[in-house]
Amino acid sequence: MVQQLPAEPLSDDEKGSLLFMVKEEKLARDVYNKLAEMYHEVQVFANIARASGST
Repeated sequence: MVQQLPAEPLSDDEKGSLLFMVKEEKLARDVYNKLAEMYHEVQVFANIARASGST
């Protein structure tokens, strides 16, 4: 179904939303990496950091 839709450029709002999401994901990754570093005995932070991309 998606393949049938015509390709078109992203609007400025769509570009802004995508950039915001990328920045939010990077912030979350950085926070969980720092928490994992600070509280290495709490495995959940390392698990989340690992699941969110790179550590």
